[in-house]
Amino acid sequence: MSGWLLLISGDTQLGRALEHTVVRHGRSYQFWGLATPELAMRRLNECDTPPVLIVIDEPFLRGRPVVAFAEELVTYAPIVVIGHPDHQMQIAAGVAEGKVDFVL
Repeated sequence: MSGWLLLISGDTQLGRALEHTVVRHGRSYQFWGLATPELAMRRLNECDTPPVLIVIDEPFLRGRPVVAFAEELVTYAPIVVIGHPDHQMQIAAGVAEGKVDFVL
């Protein structure tokens, strides 16, 4: 499988861990790690092919509501939100619909 993954995070260790995990499982993806929601949206709008997965590291949303941002991005690709346990209920509807996954 080929394609690209979008990681919205300024955490370089998280990016390396995600890339290592995917490679370890025999997948071949191009990684785009972008530190702000604005940069991520620009990349999504400029790219002809959508990513196979978008991973959102919630602390890097800079106060942007995670639910609204995930709903905006789900039109591009499946979403995984890495977030605080207090915010899990906010995104429960997206999880129930199978559009979003939430991990702590």
